[in-house]
Amino acid sequence: MSTRAAKSHIDKCLNQGIEDSPNAFLIKVQWPHKNPIYWLYLSVPFKSKLEDLDHFLREIWLECCGHLSQFTIDHKRYSSDFEPNPFSPFEEFSMSIRSEEILVTSLKFTHEYDFGSTTELLLEVVGLIKAEASNEIRVIVQNQEPQFKCASCGKKAKMISSTEGDCFCKSCVVKDDDELYLLPLVNSPRTGVCGYVG
Repeated sequence: MSTRAAKSHIDKCLNQGIEDSPNAFLIKVQWPHKNPIYWLYLSVPFKSKLEDLDHFLREIWLECCGHLSQFTIDHKRYSSDFEPNPFSPFEEFSMSIRSEEILVTSLKFTHEYDFGSTTELLLEVVGLIKAEASNEIRVIVQNQEPQFKCASCGKKAKMISSTEGDCFCKSCVVKDDDELYLLPLVNSPRTGVCGYVG
């Protein structure tokens, strides 16, 4: 299913009769920015904070080693470890701000996790919905797990080398080759990066 087909399905199923009482943003999250392989549609309550969204993205897709992260929204940065930088070209803020104070329909913004091996996600507020769980962020729909072929034999791969980027099936993995630094393939844009194992 494509992101467009997913949005059409969401519109049919979730947006009936919400005109008077939406309570959440519908946010599309994707990586990479063009022709995304990995994507999510999230229900994000109006009253949730950016730090809640950051935590959710870490839990479902990103967290490996407790790295720092930030949102960039309208040339303003909202950091997980807020310390104003007088030399930054951006205005800087804490993530403790509520979503309804800064998010609006059609707004596009980014989330970056890990400033060494950075994973940058593109987010877009694609609509408003009436969410059953008005207190928590939830996944509405997610991409199907991408399939990768083994670089050696062409069969379905299960592991990826974080140093080379090549994928391997279990049969072709050279168990004593420490230089490959193999990690499991998982349904996340963090696949093969740092120590991410899902």
